[in-house]
Amino acid sequence: MAQMTEAVSVCKGGADALNFDAIKFDVETGPLYTRDKKPVAKEIRRGIYNTDTGNLISTCGSKYKPVAHYEIAEKLRDKLIQSEVDLSDIEVTNWLYDDGAKWRMEILFNKYIAEPAVGDILKLRMLVDSSLDLTRMFSAIFDALRMWCLNGCVSSLYQIHNRYKHTFGFNIEAVANKIALAPSKYNENKEEFERMIKTEVSRDEALQFFKKTIGHRPRPTEPNHYSKPLVDNLTNRFDKEAMGLGFTLWTLYNVLTHYSSHPDKDEDWGDTRGKLHNVQYNRERQVAKAISNDMWLVLFTDNLDGQRNQFYKYN
Repeated sequence: MAQMTEAVSVCKGGADALNFDAIKFDVETGPLYTRDKKPVAKEIRRGIYNTDTGNLISTCGSKYKPVAHYEIAEKLRDKLIQSEVDLSDIEVTNWLYDDGAKWRMEILFNKYIAEPAVGDILKLRMLVDSSLDLTRMFSAIFDALRMWCLNGCVSSLYQIHNRYKHTFGFNIEAVANKIALAPSKYNENKEEFERMIKTEVSRDEALQFFKKTIGHRPRPTEPNHYSKPLVDNLTNRFDKEAMGLGFTLWTLYNVLTHYSSHPDKDEDWGDTRGKLHNVQYNRERQVAKAISNDMWLVLFTDNLDGQRNQFYKYN
């Protein structure tokens, strides 16, 4: 998957790879001051500071509870070690963006493998995102990474998505407990990958799906309005993928994950303004939402019996 800056740490091995020294700095809230050095009432806004450097990271309201990135990472590590998750062969990568305001961690679990088709290898992955500048909620996504060519191109499949706000109700312990259970669901749902390969999806159905999910841009007077450049490019990508994979739900998903994981490509997706790591983050959330949509569920469930739901014909 394309990443937008160099990683601050990359570790491979067993549980010892879960080392977070590279992202270790504490944070605290403190008073803000106006240009004439008058304090801002703490009930209005407070500052979030890096205690190592004293630098202001962002501002927040009185209910925001900043949690240092390494604290979250270490709690997740402890729970994973205590769980029955196989950590004997993992790859852990950490990124920091915007002077440490945003953090991303990727853990690739090399012992959790599925092969829905001969030579089509999937590996379990966890993506964790958090921020100290209030631009991102804490989230953890488990998905399956498709190792589909020798040059390292990958796409993700099957998502377990958990999101939490940094408020005084944010309980790292409870979050970590829930996330540690997720890998077991990966083994329980391997047959879903095979179902996607067997589930037929026509070009017109893919087009409608793109219009009503990823490409949907409703207007007050045009509730069905969509981004034509984006939908055209997604449909063209579907045609290209279908040449090798056939017209299937598997193909449709690979188009979605190509879109989410390659914000640095030249396609005219229509949303490449701004920092690429933010573009990628937003696209990943779009895809997660799209595969939770009723249109996706209709394709996944009804097609298993060779039936075509009227949802796609008349909506």
